[in-house]
Amino acid sequence: MDTIMIELSVSRPEDILVGAISHLGYPGPEAVSDNILAQIDDGIDTCRKLARPEAICRSTAYTGLGKNAIRGERLCLETANWTRLATRMSGIKELSCFAITLGNAVDERISRLGKSAMLQALMLDAAASVLADLCADQIQQQVYIHYQRKGLKSSARFSPGYCDWPMQEGQRAIIPFLRPSSIGISVADSGLMTPRKSVSGAIIAAERMLAESPCFLCARDCRHRRAPYQDRARP
Repeated sequence: MDTIMIELSVSRPEDILVGAISHLGYPGPEAVSDNILAQIDDGIDTCRKLARPEAICRSTAYTGLGKNAIRGERLCLETANWTRLATRMSGIKELSCFAITLGNAVDERISRLGKSAMLQALMLDAAASVLADLCADQIQQQVYIHYQRKGLKSSARFSPGYCDWPMQEGQRAIIPFLRPSSIGISVADSGLMTPRKSVSGAIIAAERMLAESPCFLCARDCRHRRAPYQDRARP
């Protein structure tokens, strides 16, 4: 097991704004009133001041595929869709897992505002959710570069609770391997992480891969879709 060094930065306000508007259910900036936009900006400003992003990322050697499972040393990722994608990869070498958290201060402020200023709490919550995902994107990009230097390709990140990977099972696989308590993350039996604004996930590294995610194999209507479904794709 090796540690991949990750450096995180707090994303620019304009990058968080785009995601926050979508997270709040608006179709685009043009649909947001000036008053609400000012509230969103305040939430983003508070989030950026309070967030203390920390991450941990570890890799392990790939050992093979099981039934609906991708196996590494001391790690087993049980997801049918990602296993189907892995069967289309050549020369799988490593599996990497990561976790990122914004820290306790953001959670504490959201909880405090929720008792007296619900709108402010909502805006801060949206900004923090987006910032956590943007930090996870930074990890994916740095892992991509890490494997590119080794002459390998890397998949998109995939997290417990998304696609067909149940939250509980996914966290039970990742957490003992990753040990994110070192950055202040704890995980309940349900799979939910504390601090709440935390993200965990996995990435596959291989010599060649047909696609970076299994979306093209899945016909489900999903707002997280990364590629169009190809109905002629078969295992």
